[in-house]
Amino acid sequence: MGAWLLHRLSGLFLVLYLVFHINGLRALSDPSEFEVYITVFRSPLFKIAEFMLLIVAAFHAFNGMRILIQDMGFRSDRQRVLFYGVLALTIIVVLAGGVPIIFPYFIAPLLP
Repeated sequence: MGAWLLHRLSGLFLVLYLVFHINGLRALSDPSEFEVYITVFRSPLFKIAEFMLLIVAAFHAFNGMRILIQDMGFRSDRQRVLFYGVLALTIIVVLAGGVPIIFPYFIAPLLP
């Protein structure tokens, strides 16, 4: 039940992000509006949102692959183990991809 709910919520978040992304692409035609978007994209708050987007997209992708494999007939009695595998893969991708996102804004200033 938890995997089902998380998959639906992550899909909803990705759809909402898509609307924001399309509006950002529309700003390419107007230089002043584009400058506003770039200023927002470089803010630390947006970097946190970008990091969250990575978490949601990675989880949604790996859980979707798990569901696809099950739908193709490769059923397993170890659903909990497979879900933990999805979480482990998500954490690996988030650590590999998330450090470059947050490092310049949150980690580098703390270093001597």
